[in-house]
Amino acid sequence: MKKIGYRAFFNCYELTELVIPNRVTEIESRAFQGCRKLKSINIPNSILKIDSDAFHGCKSLQNINLPNSITEIGSSAFQDCSSLTSIVIPNSITIIPFNLFEGCENLNSITLPNTITTIEPFAFSNCKSLKSISIPNSVLDIQKFAFSHCTNLIDVKLPNIKFIAQGLFSDCSNLESINIPNSVTEIEDNAFVNCDKLKNISFPNTILEIGNRAFAFCNSMINMTMPNSITKIGDETFLFCSNLQNVILPKSLKSIGKETFKYAEKLESVTCKAITPPSNNGFGYSKKLIVPKGSKSAYEKANYWKDCYPIVEE
Repeated sequence: MKKIGYRAFFNCYELTELVIPNRVTEIESRAFQGCRKLKSINIPNSILKIDSDAFHGCKSLQNINLPNSITEIGSSAFQDCSSLTSIVIPNSITIIPFNLFEGCENLNSITLPNTITTIEPFAFSNCKSLKSISIPNSVLDIQKFAFSHCTNLIDVKLPNIKFIAQGLFSDCSNLESINIPNSVTEIEDNAFVNCDKLKNISFPNTILEIGNRAFAFCNSMINMTMPNSITKIGDETFLFCSNLQNVILPKSLKSIGKETFKYAEKLESVTCKAITPPSNNGFGYSKKLIVPKGSKSAYEKANYWKDCYPIVEE
C-alpha cells in the first residue's frame, strides 16, 4: 500500500489512533476527514504529500508531526482541528495553502521555516489562541484574510512583503500595534477592520495607497499621522473610529474617499499639508481644518473641503 486513499476513513467517528506504514507516500484528499475522536497519528518520513481536507474536522487531534519528506500539503488539510495546539512546518514546504489551519481555535504555537514563500488566503484564520507569529523573511506574499479573526493575536513580525492584503488582520481585536515594513506600498481594503485595540501603527514612507475601510472600527486610535508618500485614501477608511481626535494628511495626498471619517465623532482637527486640495468625494468631516499657508482660499472653494469650519492656515 503506497497511498491512504480518497475518503478512506471518512467520518470514522470512533477511530482514536492510527499508525501509517512507512511505505506510504501519499495521504489522499479527505482520507481522515470527520474522524472527530482521532487523537494521534504517526506520519512516517516516507510521506511526500498530504492532500486537501485530509484531516479536516479531526477535532480531537492534539499533536501531529510533519516529517521533512513532505513537499506538498493541500488546502484545508487541518482545517477545524480545534484541539491542535502547536505545529512545526517542515523546511521542505514552500507554500502554506488556502485554509490550512482555519478554525484551529487552540493553536497557539506556529513555527514557519525560512523556505516558505507564500501564505495563501485564510491559512490561519480563526486561530483564536494564537498570540504571536514571526513570519520569516523568505515570505514574499501573504494573501487575503490569512490571519483574520485571530482574536488574541498581539505580536506580529512581518517580512518584506509588498502589500498588506485585503482583510489580512481583520477582527484581530487584541492587536495593539503593528510595524509595517518599508517594502509595503499598499494597505488593501479591510486590512485592519475591527482591530478594536489597535492604536500604534508604524507607517513607512513607501505606502502609496490605503484601501476602503482599512482601519474602520479601530476604536483605540487617537492620533493618526500619514507618511508623506500616500497619494490615495479610500472610502470609509476610518469609519466609526470613535476615539480618533487628530489626523494629519500628507503633502503627497491626491485623493480622499467617501465617508472616510464618518462617525469618528471625537475627531476635532484634520490637518491637510497638500498645497492643492486633494480630490474629495465627501469625506464625512466638517470641523476644524488646518491647511498650508497661502492655501486657505483654494480649500474654501474646493468640494467638501469648503464645508469644514473653521479653515485656518498653519
